[in-house]
Amino acid sequence: MGAYALESVLKLPPVFPLKLIEIGIVISVLVGITAGLYPARKAARMNPVDALRYE
Repeated sequence: MGAYALESVLKLPPVFPLKLIEIGIVISVLVGITAGLYPARKAARMNPVDALRYE
């Protein structure tokens, strides 16, 4: 968002539309949630003794 404030002050054309930035953020959040939930669910389903013994 700082880039858009600077753009309005310097009167430069935007390089990337705000919509593309929003889509990128949403995709990054979805990938992060998926990458975090999958191992957490797998660990939650394991027996604690087996989980600690596994290396």
